[in-house]
Amino acid sequence: MGKFHQYFEENRLGRDFAVGDIHGMVQDFKAALAKQNFNEKIDRVFSVGDLIDRGSSSEAAIDLLDEPWFFAVMGNHEEKMLDVADGEAPDNWFKYGGRWAKAHMDRGSFHDLAHKIKDLPIAITIEMVDGRNVGITHAEPSVKVWSQEDDVWGLPTVRQVALWGRSLIKAGKPVKTKGIDLTIHGHTPLKKPLRIGNAVFIDTGCVYGDHLTFISLEQAFDLPCSGQ
Repeated sequence: MGKFHQYFEENRLGRDFAVGDIHGMVQDFKAALAKQNFNEKIDRVFSVGDLIDRGSSSEAAIDLLDEPWFFAVMGNHEEKMLDVADGEAPDNWFKYGGRWAKAHMDRGSFHDLAHKIKDLPIAITIEMVDGRNVGITHAEPSVKVWSQEDDVWGLPTVRQVALWGRSLIKAGKPVKTKGIDLTIHGHTPLKKPLRIGNAVFIDTGCVYGDHLTFISLEQAFDLPCSGQ
């Protein structure tokens, strides 16, 4: 189910942004693009996953993957959708906000949508022009050394942490993942972006009436570290 790790070379022509959990709130996402004067020819967006469910436009959020400037990691909501595409009963996914897909269940369009997300990576690494590197997984870092990812991402326990984990936020201790300058995640709704060690969390609950965090990678580095 999908690749494990995708690498991106530095963007020497434009800017790179990270966006929190979109959850079908595509109009909010488009407003964020406009606010930043986003240039589709040279700028890029990296999503922390959970494009779908709960919001009003999950299908349109999946369609963002057709854009050459938009990239995403797998979120736990995408994983639930793929489980249903593989034959799992949909009731559990519907509880997570997947009821939007009910209209597609009897048509090939559901599997067409699932096909678009099946190869999303679990992790992304982005090189920056200044030599720093940024890693992205949906929920939290699931390895102590970022370079270990290619060896262990296939382990179910590692995948579980990457897609569902909340232990780092709950502990609140400034633990740093080695071998990477910064990691960026979503999954846990917060009132504002939070940095713990060298991990940044940017799901700010847009689908619950708060706001969508859309920041440049440079801005992510500038966030103050909790507890320091």
